[in-house]
This record gives sequence, structure tokens and C-alpha cells, in this order.
Amino acid sequence: MKKRRWIVLALCAATLLSCVSCAGGGDPEAPDAESSSIGEHETEPEAWIQDKVPDLNFNKDTYTVLNHNAKDSAPAASTGEILPDALLERDLYVENRFNVSIEYNTLNGSSNVIAQVQNTVSSGLDEYQQVCLNMVFGTSGLAMAGYVMNLHELEYFDNEQPWWDEDATKAFQIGETLYMIGGDVLPSSILSMQAIIFNKTKMTEQNMAFPYQLAKDGEWTIQNMIEMTQNQTRDLNGDGKIDTDHDFYGFTSWHLDSPHAFFYGTGCSVFSKDENNVPYYDADAQRIEDIYTKVYELFVTNESYYETDVSKSRVPFEVFRDGRSLFLQGALSNAASPDFKTMEDEYGLLPQPKYQATDEYKSFVNGGSAMLCVPTTVQDTAFVGAVLEGLANASYNMVRDELIETLCKSRNAPDPESAEMVDIIINGRTFDFGYIHYFPSSHSAAIMFQSALDKKQSAVGRFLARCNDRNLQSKLTEFLKAYGVEE
Repeated sequence: MKKRRWIVLALCAATLLSCVSCAGGGDPEAPDAESSSIGEHETEPEAWIQDKVPDLNFNKDTYTVLNHNAKDSAPAASTGEILPDALLERDLYVENRFNVSIEYNTLNGSSNVIAQVQNTVSSGLDEYQQVCLNMVFGTSGLAMAGYVMNLHELEYFDNEQPWWDEDATKAFQIGETLYMIGGDVLPSSILSMQAIIFNKTKMTEQNMAFPYQLAKDGEWTIQNMIEMTQNQTRDLNGDGKIDTDHDFYGFTSWHLDSPHAFFYGTGCSVFSKDENNVPYYDADAQRIEDIYTKVYELFVTNESYYETDVSKSRVPFEVFRDGRSLFLQGALSNAASPDFKTMEDEYGLLPQPKYQATDEYKSFVNGGSAMLCVPTTVQDTAFVGAVLEGLANASYNMVRDELIETLCKSRNAPDPESAEMVDIIINGRTFDFGYIHYFPSSHSAAIMFQSALDKKQSAVGRFLARCNDRNLQSKLTEFLKAYGVEE
């Protein structure tokens, strides 16, 4: 294994998502610092859930991780902040367990990471053992171009363990291949999950009941949100028009997040998998149309603020922060930001509303969230598989609680009820084959709700009709061929 010392070019204080160029939604600002200590997990506590990797000694071999930014990287030294230090402690534990050295090469921008992978693999260099890159424009492209390997070829890798994201496996396993995976080893995937943030102060002033109990009872639906936002958008300064500088909105959102949050958050997809794990077109047109009717009522009929201008992508969050919106579509990272801590009004967190109470809660994961992959030039698959599984296992046991309890609950959520909501949100993480493969080409299979809402169309039928077109089928054939699957 080639050893090389890399310097991390950029370290983030907390793992927050910033991907306006891909899918908006993340807040680049980090949460407030909290004190932490290193070394609390030198040995496994009784509650530790162990992996199946045996005792191995890799004689100080170097395991190098290539990232598109540092949100999932351990810092080089203690920062005094809980999450980064938990990642550092995790790495120290794995280094000691396998006698390895874990290093990070963090480049600014996903295009630089893609180019680095392409160059090293084309040159036949076993330079990186792990690559973390945004799933929409990054890992999926590398997979189809043959630069990353089928993770099932790694010894000791076990995607059925709880530290790997089950829904990511369901979405991204094609046939017998799995080229990308998410899980607890990537905290950013949790912080980039979509949620509904609501203004508790404004609800109290209007004698409105908080929706917590509805959510706990499994009855938090789009219809509830429609009813709560009716007649909320209003002209505060009496100038006869509604604008984002002065007036109040029932709901604010950004078009590269909210349409997808409502599409995938209500269980919509235009693809299913057959018994061989091969995706095929399978849209429930009537259900999708019925759901969009509700979405249209919430966004358009109720005069919500829906921003489509990339240069104004932060305005919906600023309007909510300033106390001039009842609801906001945002990521968990938004609720974590110091910017929101300056908010005078109190706020709470809710899961994405369902279409019907009998549905399950589903939480859309922003397209800029990292997925993990392994270059094809890796020579020692036992080494990579063992360290990768060890990192994921240690993340589950050492980082997950720090992330959920400290960041998402104690700090992000200002009340115990919101803490319960975070559990619902995280447990509902959802991924989709169509989203990551068709979003880059702006195909209706991935963006039909966005396209319809951008044009304020009252029905999604014509966008849905375009889905199962020649372009979709030819691309699907292309994707499957790239993954080594014949239709």
C-alpha cells in the first residue's frame, strides 16, 4: 500500500451541508462550539455493537480518504468541539485497533475530487482507499464511468449491518453491484436531511396548537399543513403588496429542496426494482397527481414564498429567521446554524408531512450529501474492507450518539418535543435511484414537482407524461449497461 502524508486543506467546525450549486438546502455556518474530551472510548463499552472483522495488524499502512470538503473528516487535533472531536476519537480508535494510519486529502469542490479520482485511476495508482463525494453529481458519475469498484468485492464489508444506510442500499444496489453507500461514517448525510421548521412564537400568538402530537401519532400530513398555512400570508406594512422584506408568509422554501422533499417525502418515485434488483419504470400516475394537487394548494393557493432565483437562495431562511414565516422547509443543518440561534422567536422541528396518515414518514436527503465509494485501483481489498467496516462500526458506536444527542437534540432542537421529532426524521431517511441518475440531466423523472411549481402549474400530468419517454428508456439502458446489467 502506497504511503503518503496529505494535508487537509480545509477543516469545518461541524459537519454542515453547503450545496446550493447542487440542491440548495444546507446552511454553510457551523453550530456553536461545545466542549469535548478525547480518549473516552479507548476500549469498547458494554453497549458496543461489534462488527465481524477479526483482529488484524496492518503494520502502520496508510488509509487515505479523499473528500470534496471536510464535513466528514476527522481534524488533525482536538478542536474542543463535540462532533469533530468524536470523529477524531473514532479515527484514533480504529488506528489503534488495526495498527494503521488514517489520513485525509480534502479538496475544495467536487469537480477537483472527480478529476483526482479519474487521474489516479487512469494512471493505475492505488492512491486513495476511500472517496467521499456528493451523490448526485459525484459518486454516481464515477460509478457509471468505471472508476469505482463494487463494494461487495471488499472483504469484511457488510452492508446489512446497522451502521450502513439500509435505504441507500435499496436505492443504489443494481443487480449484484453496489458502488456507493451511506451511513453513520458520513455525518453530513444526517445533517442534510430535510425537515419542517416552525415558528412556535407565532403559533402561540395565534392560539394554534403545535403539530408535535400529530407527528407523534403518525397523523402529520400535507393537509394539516395546508390548513395551518391558510390565510397566513399577509401584508404587514399595508403597502398593498406582499414582499420578502416586510411581510409575513405561511410557508417559505427554496426550489432545489422543497419540491423534492415533498415528492420523495410522500413516497413518490417513478422507479421500482424487480426480483433481480434491476430498476424499471413504474410510476403510480394517479397517486403522484393526487399528491401534487395537495402540494400545489400548499405552495400556490396558500401564497407561500417559493424562491426560484439561485442568487436569492438564502432569502427563505432569512425571512423565517426574522420571524416572518410560520413554516420553513430546511435541512437539519439549518436548524443547527448560529444564524438561527440569533432568532428572537422560538422554533421547533417536524418531519416532512405525509400524504396520508397511513403512510410512513420519509425524509429526503439533499443531493449534495456525500456517498462513499472505493477506487478500482485498490490492491488490498482486505485492508480497505477491514478499515472501512471498522470506521463505520466505530462511527455507529462513538459518533452517532454525539451527532444525534448533542447536535440534533441538545443544540439544534430547542425543546424535548423537537428532539423526538429528530428521531422520526432520521429514521425516515430515503434515497432514490431516479433522483441521483436523472437530476443531472434535469429529466422529469427527478424534477417533475420542481418543474410544475416553478411554472405554477396546477397539475403535474404533462411533466409526468414526459417521464416514460425515449430519453428515459435510453438513459436507463445506458445506466444499467454501465453497472454491468443487461436488460
